[in-house]
Amino acid sequence: MRRLFVSAIIAMMAISTGLYAQEEDTAQGEPKVNLKVVYERTFDEPIVDVIFGEAGVSLNEAKQMGWREEAFSAEEKSEKTVKIFYPKVVITSRTESIDYPGEPEGEMRAKEIKFYDENGQLTKTVSAGHRLLRSENGRYLVVANLFGDGYDKEGKYIYHPGGGIIYNWDGDEIGKIPSGRVWQVSDNGYVLGEWAVYDSLGREIGLLKPDISEKYLSAEAICYRMSRDGGYIVTTLSMFGPKEAIYILWDKTGRILWKKEFPFEVTGSMPLSHSLIENVGIVGKTWGSIIMVDWDGELLWDIKKPTGGNYRSKFSHNNKKVFMISSSGYVFCFDALAGKILWQHKADWSRTAIANNHPDKKYYYDRLILLKDDEVIAARTLVGYGGPASGVIFIDANNGDLLLEATDYQNVSGLVSKDNILFIIEKHKLKGHVLAGGKK
Repeated sequence: MRRLFVSAIIAMMAISTGLYAQEEDTAQGEPKVNLKVVYERTFDEPIVDVIFGEAGVSLNEAKQMGWREEAFSAEEKSEKTVKIFYPKVVITSRTESIDYPGEPEGEMRAKEIKFYDENGQLTKTVSAGHRLLRSENGRYLVVANLFGDGYDKEGKYIYHPGGGIIYNWDGDEIGKIPSGRVWQVSDNGYVLGEWAVYDSLGREIGLLKPDISEKYLSAEAICYRMSRDGGYIVTTLSMFGPKEAIYILWDKTGRILWKKEFPFEVTGSMPLSHSLIENVGIVGKTWGSIIMVDWDGELLWDIKKPTGGNYRSKFSHNNKKVFMISSSGYVFCFDALAGKILWQHKADWSRTAIANNHPDKKYYYDRLILLKDDEVIAARTLVGYGGPASGVIFIDANNGDLLLEATDYQNVSGLVSKDNILFIIEKHKLKGHVLAGGKK
């Protein structure tokens, strides 16, 4: 299987260096890459996410599990065992529709979490509660409860204390958060709660209680984002009158590293766009700009947004670039330090006005996936906010060229990548793909 990955990467490098541009006989609009299906499995219920485990099995066993023979090299097939990925954790959907597009990365509204062994046997089922949070590496999940005030169906006032239950990816309950809103869980099992940080056993290890100036006492806390390993947290408070915001960077024990005021406004969708990288900085969206704050709290750059809509961002693996997608049809690549737009891709249907106003209400929305060691960007496309997913686009991360718009998928409920294989979830179906060179 590794040889298949390598050959696909070589094909992508050829595209980025212009080798395919020499093919004059390629028809206009011809895809520059193709999706090659190497895995397929069908589930009884609609699903929104999958977490993969790894196992060594025979080739026949791999094929019975949904892998196609062409996924493996001749050398691999000659061995007694091949390495495969299998659905270890499957998260089912509450409805037949896709997951909610406005949720931050790693958060979803699901029905159940199902845990399987490598033989495909169901070992445990857990209710997903009100909100489900998962770490990026999939090893920790938090079933979060409702939080805040509200009313029941009969109109009686009720109070939701919040909190949640922490599970590992084997389905074991390992800890509990007693109360408060739960925002995020890291790859190391740290849980970001309402003004507190907890370890994987649910023990409080840090309080996030800022000593702020009087003018910010009525401000709204907009953003709580944690670094992938859980070592650092950024919080943001925003004023509703003047365009002012305060950013605070903490470590997981609640120690404030810096607190800075900035002359711009943040919005409720900020958690979607902001990314936090240790010793690099914070990048994301404010009300009218895309900004980068360095690790010492200095504003490195502030670029006016060309369009409305929601944004999602990710740093490249070397932290030198920032990739960002807009719900209104843009994909950007920034130089992380200089703040220079290296390239931008604009969909034909995109407009610079409010995102909802373009004719067919089509969104390049989420999820933002990086493939081939940052050679390719994949993103899900939707028709209307929360409507059916129309497919997946693939963008050359070196220059912003459209490589492929896959429209055969009409109900894409999720995208998951594993070792350069892109798994597309289409309601009941899970398909694994590699990118192959385009037609000549």
